[in-house]
Amino acid sequence: MKKLIVALACIAALGASAIGAEALTVAGDAYLGSIEPNTPSNPANEVIYINYLITLADEQVSVTDRTYSRVGSTVVGPFPTAVTAGAVKVEPNPSPTGIDVTGFSYLLAKYSTGAHVWYVAGLNTSVDIPSDALSHYSLYNPVSVPEGGSTLMLLGMGLAGVAALRRRFGV
Repeated sequence: MKKLIVALACIAALGASAIGAEALTVAGDAYLGSIEPNTPSNPANEVIYINYLITLADEQVSVTDRTYSRVGSTVVGPFPTAVTAGAVKVEPNPSPTGIDVTGFSYLLAKYSTGAHVWYVAGLNTSVDIPSDALSHYSLYNPVSVPEGGSTLMLLGMGLAGVAALRRRFGV
């Protein structure tokens, strides 16, 4: 009897993992929402679509020819604004496994039927996304890196040099 219970538990666990993959979840509750149809095609447009999606509550809204859906998303804001600076785009047919999301806030995956967005800020790991009909994925909004002291020192030295030249030549 004990072996039967263990066997049933293993079968249930395998079934649950297959269902989770089809539900488009990455890193637990990171799924933010979807954009349909598959119109995001360049980083500038994708950022606009992500920024509209993050303004929604748990709702589905149609705007012009697009449907934005946060229905079922458990990720709560406030969310930082997505920007194209530092965006990484991989295409065509990228590998959907081992995507390093360290230092980024949003992962957008474009499929033949639409785009799906995950909020990955604070995850210092690699994630896997579903591979069926994947066109490309993009990472947005890198964590800002503070300006280094050496760069500021070089700027100060350059300004001091300009001031010295101006004083010497009376310009």
